[in-house]
Amino acid sequence: MTKSNRGGATVPGLFLYYISCHAQSDRKNLIENFSSKDLVIKGTGTISAININNNKININYHGKAFMLKNSVRVHCGSEFRDLQINYLR
Repeated sequence: MTKSNRGGATVPGLFLYYISCHAQSDRKNLIENFSSKDLVIKGTGTISAININNNKININYHGKAFMLKNSVRVHCGSEFRDLQINYLR
């Protein structure tokens, strides 16, 4: 997850949620390692839970969403995985 505050004082911060096979610990290179194809949610809300079962991901998301993807292809080691995303309330 990243946060953009480009809107100024009167516009709320926008959260960008990405899916990756690997945890990103180096904050400096975090944004550079993600690409728009890894972006699954763009909005002002929060994720309260994520459950993964094989290639299906269930996400509990609360709040305003400006973009939701229902699938994503992620690079995991030497292969790509196609993941289906379900949003629960």
